[in-house]
Amino acid sequence: EAYRVEKEMLAAFGKDTRIDTSSDNIRFEDEAVSLDDLPRPPETEPPATAEAAAEAEIPRRLRGSPMAGPERRSPWKIAGGLLLILLLLAALLGQLALFRGLDIVRYLPQARPWLEQFCRHAPCRLHARRDLDQIRILERDIRAHPQEKNALLITATIVNRASFPQPYPDMLVTLSDLTGGIVAERRFTPADYLGKLNSPFLLMKPGTPVHIRIGVRDPGRDAVNFEFRFL
Repeated sequence: EAYRVEKEMLAAFGKDTRIDTSSDNIRFEDEAVSLDDLPRPPETEPPATAEAAAEAEIPRRLRGSPMAGPERRSPWKIAGGLLLILLLLAALLGQLALFRGLDIVRYLPQARPWLEQFCRHAPCRLHARRDLDQIRILERDIRAHPQEKNALLITATIVNRASFPQPYPDMLVTLSDLTGGIVAERRFTPADYLGKLNSPFLLMKPGTPVHIRIGVRDPGRDAVNFEFRFL
């Protein structure tokens, strides 16, 4: 096969260029150049499809792996969680029965049979005798708090006149104006007015005065009267 060479190419190669039309080689006086050595145009890759591009973006370790579904919780884990919830509820009810059994009976009399059954095996205060009329106030006072701004200090001395020990009562303090209208009212538990001296099984001994100090927010000048009531 013969090759056609432009004049400009021959001029570039020089006058000593010889063309052999009987072979695939173009020979020069100094060296022979094979057609296989000539630079070839770069091969163009076929355009990538959208699927191929998406596949390339997926990490190799995830290619072809099935989609992970939602993790199924073990029945044992579910049962363990329910058991833990039941134990926490039982502990909460037990604490209420131990420490506030009398209050539960007061507000929910239907619960008394179950509480009595429980208190046969636990040291709760359900069977403690109680007579609020025998708890008397010896002294009481309310004044501006000496250390806190916009606060009042309530002090009182109470005593158990009964012949038996009984639980410390809740105390309702009511502040009213000149016309008797209620300005402020708050209920205090033994934990509020006994502080660190309070104990779940602490009882008022007969004839022993108990001093109370409570700090409350000042409701304003309209509060001119105050009243204590045991609950």
